[in-house]
Formats: sequence, structure tokens, C-alpha cells
Amino acid sequence: MSQGSHPKISVIVPVYNAPEGLSETLKSLVDQDFSHRDYEVIVVDNRSTDSTWITASAFQKKYPDLIKIFKEESIQSSYAARNRGIRMAAADVLAFIDADMTAGPDWLRNGLKDMEKKKSDYMFFRIENFSKSDKEGLVSKYTRLKEFPQEEYVKVHKFGTVGSLFIRREIFERFGYFDSRLISGGDREFGNRLYEAGIGIDFNRNIILRHPARSTFKSIVKKAFRVGRGIGQLQKLYPDRYGSMVKSPVEQGKKFFILPARIKHIFRQWEELSVWEKASFYCLALTTKTVGYAGQLWEKFR
Repeated sequence: MSQGSHPKISVIVPVYNAPEGLSETLKSLVDQDFSHRDYEVIVVDNRSTDSTWITASAFQKKYPDLIKIFKEESIQSSYAARNRGIRMAAADVLAFIDADMTAGPDWLRNGLKDMEKKKSDYMFFRIENFSKSDKEGLVSKYTRLKEFPQEEYVKVHKFGTVGSLFIRREIFERFGYFDSRLISGGDREFGNRLYEAGIGIDFNRNIILRHPARSTFKSIVKKAFRVGRGIGQLQKLYPDRYGSMVKSPVEQGKKFFILPARIKHIFRQWEELSVWEKASFYCLALTTKTVGYAGQLWEKFR
């Protein structure tokens, strides 16, 4: 993007301790079939302690007119990093992608085209998990087939995963930024806030962003606890809206027992799995649900 020009879209990439993931994301962004004059990429490093900043700086040096890099150190929160990116962005349309995801070369061009066609203020895209290894392990397959239910989020729960979002800047100016106090769940809170204000939400299932499947038991347990904490935070900060999200042990137990009835809905290609895989996936799902509930309780009573 040439100095002084006004980009059509600003792409915001929050990142924390993910140099390899950031590198893959930025490669996909600089290779868009969209003129570099018409967009900018804003990387916001949120207190990384590894080589993430070095990776971002290397890309910025190679593409100085396209990539801008900033630090957000006031609070450890992906939402705080996104808010910093919003403030630094020059375009009227903002795009968000996480620093471990990749976009196809037509993401910006086709996303903007569909946004204009639908006269949309606020649009999400599909996210597809993929395994990074040719020898896929059990956990990697579990997370790959447990695809982000983006369409269900949008149509049923009235929010979407922010890592695949196009939105007009004026929406933030009218209804506020992301709640940076949240460790997780800010996607839900922001989306529900807009829905209550009467803002329509659009979804394009034909444009797909790719996300690497988590491959270790530790990683899925860590995420489950973080998501559970986020739910606990939502209940404390917005009791009128989310007070019913934290269930009692009895209610939580009932959800465990009905999980088999929902398992086909949760996992793609369920019928093609072996009996051992089905049993293992069920146990993993119960484990992460239990850990998530523990995260809720920890956040609620700490």
C-alpha cells in the first residue's frame, strides 16, 4: 500500500507466542490476489515471550508498505490485541484472522464482493480444521473432525468466531469494541450485543479459512479450561444475559448422558470411524466438558 493511500480493508492479526503460526498466516495474506495498494495487514503482538516479534518484524521489513506491527502490553487478552488493531487500522472495513490460520488467495476479493452484494455490515466465514502431520494421531483427528460449528454459531447462537470476520468500522464506533476483560467468550458477548441492538449477521459458507488441528491432549484440555473460564466470566460480568450458562452439577451430569445423542452432530464423518475411535472421541468429549465445567467453577468462585 502506497503512503497516503486509503485501503479498502484492514486485516488485523492478534498474536501471542506463535511465530510459526504467524508466519503461515502472513504468507497467506501477502499472497492475496488483491492489490497491495488496497489493503493493509496489522499484526498486534500481545506480550509474546518468544521469537514472535522477530517473525513479525521480518515480514514487515520485507513488505513495509503492506504490513504494520504493534504491541499491546496493557493486558493479556486477544480481545485487547484486536482492539488495538482496530484503533490502528485505516480502512472502513476490518477483517480479523488469528495467527495460526490461513486464508485462500481469494479471501479478501471474494469476501468484500459478497459483503457489498449483501450490503452486509458484519460477515463470518467457514473455518476448517486440518491436520499438519501425515501420520495423524488420535487427538489431531478428534479436533480435525470436530470442526468449528460456525454456521450453527451464527444461525442459532447469534455470534461467530472472530478469527474469520469482516466488519465495518462504524459498528465498533456505534456499539463499542470487544470486551478485553474476557479470556474467552468475547466473540459470543460481542455478537450477542449486536444481535440485541438489531444488527444483522451474515455467513458465507463458500469461503473457508483453515485452522491447524490441536494435536496434544494437553492442548485440548488447556483450551477447554480457558473456554470454561470465559463462560464463568460472562456469567459474572453479564448475569442478566448469561446467568443460566453455568449449570449445576446435576444439570451438567444430564448433559453428559445426552452427549451420545449429539455425538453425530458434533463430529463430521462419525459413521466412518472405528469402534475404538468412537469410544475414544466420546471419552475425550466427556473429559473436555468436565474440564470446562471446572474452569467455570474456578472463575466463578475465585
